[in-house]
Amino acid sequence: RIVPGKPSRLLVREDEEGAHLEVDGVLILEADARPMDLVGTVAIETFGVPVVIREVVLVGRIAQADWVEMLRKSAQSALWGGR
Repeated sequence: RIVPGKPSRLLVREDEEGAHLEVDGVLILEADARPMDLVGTVAIETFGVPVVIREVVLVGRIAQADWVEMLRKSAQSALWGGR
C-alpha cells in the first residue's frame, strides 16, 4: 500500500527472466520474458496525480557490437572532427 506523503521506493526491471515491479521491496507484479528488441526509452506516467520524483537510476545493457560501433563513431568524431 502506498501512503500519500510517505516516500516509496519503486523498482521496475526487465531482464531475461521477465519484467518485475516492486514497491518498497515487495514484489507487486511479475511477467514472463518476451522476445523483443529493447529500445532505450523511459516514460513515467503519474495519471494526473502530483508526484515528486527525487531520484531516477537507470541500469542497462548494450550489445557488444553496438558498444564497439558507438566507440568507433566517438573515436572517429574526436580524431576527425565528425568527418
